[in-house]
Amino acid sequence: NFDTELAFLHKNDYDANTLIILWNPVEIGVWDSTWITRLNSILDRRPFQLLYVTGVEAYQDLYKFFDLKFEVRFLPVFDIRSARMWSNFEPVDSNKTCKFMFINAKDEPHRRYILSLIKDAGLLNQGIISYQCTEGTYDLEDRRVPALVENAFHNTQDILPIRLPYSSKPNLVQNVAVYIPRKVFLNCFVGIIGETHWRYDRGSFSQCFLTEKTFNAIANNQIFFVVGHAHSLKLLKKLGYQTFDNIIDESYDSIEDDELRLYTVGKEIIKFVSRPIDLVRADYMKVLDRLEHRSEEHTSELQSH
Repeated sequence: NFDTELAFLHKNDYDANTLIILWNPVEIGVWDSTWITRLNSILDRRPFQLLYVTGVEAYQDLYKFFDLKFEVRFLPVFDIRSARMWSNFEPVDSNKTCKFMFINAKDEPHRRYILSLIKDAGLLNQGIISYQCTEGTYDLEDRRVPALVENAFHNTQDILPIRLPYSSKPNLVQNVAVYIPRKVFLNCFVGIIGETHWRYDRGSFSQCFLTEKTFNAIANNQIFFVVGHAHSLKLLKKLGYQTFDNIIDESYDSIEDDELRLYTVGKEIIKFVSRPIDLVRADYMKVLDRLEHRSEEHTSELQSH
């Protein structure tokens, strides 16, 4: 609630030398003129400086869309969280026996579509797959589902939920990443990342939200595909990470139409992981330098925080 959570901003003991930092790591789609106007009005009456720190990157200039009287900064909290989850450095090793990993807790349209593609390609037994439906299955009647993925729901109902047979916390129903033995991650060449959000807000500004799902793949030396917001790979490069455009067609990342981007990345995923494992390994060998760079970059996040 704006009035209760931000009531402290009305104090009279702040002066021009006071810097107040508002930190919101995980908000999504909350940029609107209502609360921005209210913050601006407070700053009109108070002399302090305000910095708004967010976990959601905006590629377009926010000041072109909103009359902001405070500064906005981006802080990618989830790479820090992932670095703490996987604090020990693991050397890159191509001696793996599993093609890919696809780990999901909640049922979402973009994830279900990829699962359907994996099933149709006959790949269910060639990767590590978790699809738990922890909040039940997606309701086609209650929620808007793109036409592209509607058939995927009917196609995969008979195989859900999918849970992994191992966990370092066997009493837990959920296969939460931190409780899955690390050797399982390290034994997979490819991480198929069903990110938390995937719809692209073209109505206001370009936003991008990456979670520990993506950074877990980085920490565990996996080639990866991000099934998420447009420009997710662009954001990773901005943060100093390297991706795999020398072995993967990553043009899907720049497609701002949600359904077309989902269709395109899905096609690339199946194309890559449908091949014999020796060919996947051969491509893995081509990007060893990039994998090592990403692992070192990720480990440095922990050291710097």
